[in-house]
This record gives sequence, structure tokens and C-alpha cells, in this order.
Amino acid sequence: MDAWDAIHPSGPTDTQFMSEQAQIDVLGVTCDSRLNCFRPSDLDTTTDDPNAKRIDYIFTSEALIEEAKVVMTEHIPSHNINYSDHFGVSVTLQLPDIPHAKATGYLPPEIFNSIRGLTTSYVIREEKYSLLRISHFYLSLIVCLSMLISVWFVEQKGYIFVMMFFSTMCSWCGVLDGAIGFIWGRWELRALREFAGEMDLASKVYGQEQTVLA
Repeated sequence: MDAWDAIHPSGPTDTQFMSEQAQIDVLGVTCDSRLNCFRPSDLDTTTDDPNAKRIDYIFTSEALIEEAKVVMTEHIPSHNINYSDHFGVSVTLQLPDIPHAKATGYLPPEIFNSIRGLTTSYVIREEKYSLLRISHFYLSLIVCLSMLISVWFVEQKGYIFVMMFFSTMCSWCGVLDGAIGFIWGRWELRALREFAGEMDLASKVYGQEQTVLA
């Protein structure tokens, strides 16, 4: 089962009046926390749910769990940045003393559905951002070519300077957004889709075979 839920009682559903630290300690949130310096500054305006989320899980047997907590929330010494855009989850387990002993526990399909839903929303968001960045790249390419062609028909040097400067800035921004969209955006999408595929496979295995966790 989910290690965090096994140790911590169900937290409040309304997090409006909870501090960021309380959300971490009580709810186990690891992503999009305001205490993380890598949280996007425009998250409140570009997403439907800018709240901190718990999307990092450790599944094991309930009988073996001693402690579950969120770790690596502090900044890297002398750098003043977090270790990652996600906080870590640490679980302490007590292994059984009896050789070959099995601790039983069942992983309900609702957990897979919840994780799959969160993953799907992230895939949609990454696809949108990647498409916007790639579109910006092609738009900046058109603007840059238009400016370079237009300078042939302009006689005033001041206008030529402004047009060339604008063309250069557009090309820089377009290439940067294009690299993010074509390279890093696709890496992120590939990782998310791979994780989604693993969740679908695990859900099918647990659903069909009703596997008991050991």
C-alpha cells in the first residue's frame, strides 16, 4: 500500500489555511511547493491547480513501515537552491526476522487511477507548453526573415538598426524556446509517457492477478 497513508492519518482536504511547511509535514506534498525555488513563478496563472501536490509515492507492505517523511526540503549549502524541483520521500522499513516470511498487503486500483490521472494532466500540460515553444520558434523565424528582407527597402539607418536589433532578439528568443520545446520538452514527455505506461501495466497486473505484495 501507499507508505505515506499507512503512517499518516488522512489530512484536511482544505489546504487554504495551511502553511507550506504544514502541507509538507502533514500531507506529504513534494511538487509545486512554494518553498521550492524551482516552482514556476507563473503557476498561479497558467494552471488550473497551482497548489502543492503529492505525486511521489513509495509502495510497500503496511506491516513493515516504521516511518515515512518528506526529505531534501533544505537548500544546497552555499548555493541557495533546492536539490530538485521535487522534494524526496523517505520511508524506513523493518524487515521481518523470520526467514522467508511474507507481509501481505493489497494495492487497490484506485491508487493507480489517481496516479494515472495526475500523470495525464502533466502530459497534457507539457504537450501544450512544448507546442507553444515550438510555435514561437517558427514564428520568430518568419519574423526574422521578414526583417532581414525588409531592410533592403528601408533607407533610414535608424530604422535599419531597429529592425536588425529586433530581428536579432527574435532569433535568440526563438532559438531558446525551440531548443526547450524540441529537446527538453520531448525528454519530459517521453519520461512522463514511460511512467504512465508503467502505471497502466502495473494496474493491469494487480487487477487481473490480484497480486499480493511481499
